[in-house]
Amino acid sequence: MTASDQLFVAVIIVNYNTADLVTAHLDAALKALAGFKAAHVFIVDNASPEGDLEKLRAHVAGEGLAGRVTVTDTGGNPGFAGGNNTAFPLVRDFGADYVFFLNPDARPEPSAIEALAALLEAHPDAAIAGPQILDERGEKYASEFAFPTILREFAAEAGIKALQTMTGQFRDHQAGRTTPVETDWVSGAAFMARMSAIGDTPMDDGFFLYYEETDMMLTLKREGWSVWHEPAARVTHIGGAATGVSGAANRRLPAHWFASWRHYYRKNHGAFYAFLAGVAKTLGLFVYHAKRMVKRERSQKPAQYTQDVLQQCLLRVFNKG
Repeated sequence: MTASDQLFVAVIIVNYNTADLVTAHLDAALKALAGFKAAHVFIVDNASPEGDLEKLRAHVAGEGLAGRVTVTDTGGNPGFAGGNNTAFPLVRDFGADYVFFLNPDARPEPSAIEALAALLEAHPDAAIAGPQILDERGEKYASEFAFPTILREFAAEAGIKALQTMTGQFRDHQAGRTTPVETDWVSGAAFMARMSAIGDTPMDDGFFLYYEETDMMLTLKREGWSVWHEPAARVTHIGGAATGVSGAANRRLPAHWFASWRHYYRKNHGAFYAFLAGVAKTLGLFVYHAKRMVKRERSQKPAQYTQDVLQQCLLRVFNKG
């Protein structure tokens, strides 16, 4: 008997127009839950306009999964945080010890969820455990990070590797890391949370999409909990498939990305700090473009990014929304 034999674990998947991805990855999630005493998957549809709710319910019924998977809907589109919060009363009623937040475009390996639960069992002060994120080729994605700060905003935009290393902007690129490490926050594509550590609404639904996991983990850290990265747990993530945003250049970031950026900084550090973070972001972009022009390189930033940063991270930072 292992520790997982005694645990109740729930999975929440928030869907918006990604029913095909959810059904394709659902079997992997169920296999990864096989070792627990009880497990249940809660799929929340955020009013997808292309009939996803019916597709998901039909798939669950057709595969005989009604006892293991529940499909519910929000009746609107409250965003990623709001979708997760909608499922949370169901997770509490289920009696989960841990909840695994999983993007519809993410697929856990068979041992991933058990490895995260084992880490949380071994560290009673840990509220969150995140896996190693892989791309479709099996290459590592950045999976654990330092909290955003003014200096890190500058380092990220300027693209100066020495400064990025010095500020600890990215923390999980040490080759060959095989042991868990405590960190600030982990990727929101897939992570596990201790139910006793989080309240009735785990995420601030003031975030429509992006920064909600960072905010959640900052709140937990301020309350005295720890956050961990477990490289032995591995999850494949099809980057951008669920959000429509990838890291590719020339794709403009949506307005809600910037709204979440502003909300994160204003909520956690105040409007003036948010303004200074916007200044640092802008200065970093000027350095980046100066380097690019000297080297005659093409910009790898999103389309209209500098213009958007000026408008969204500086001019609008003292406005509501």
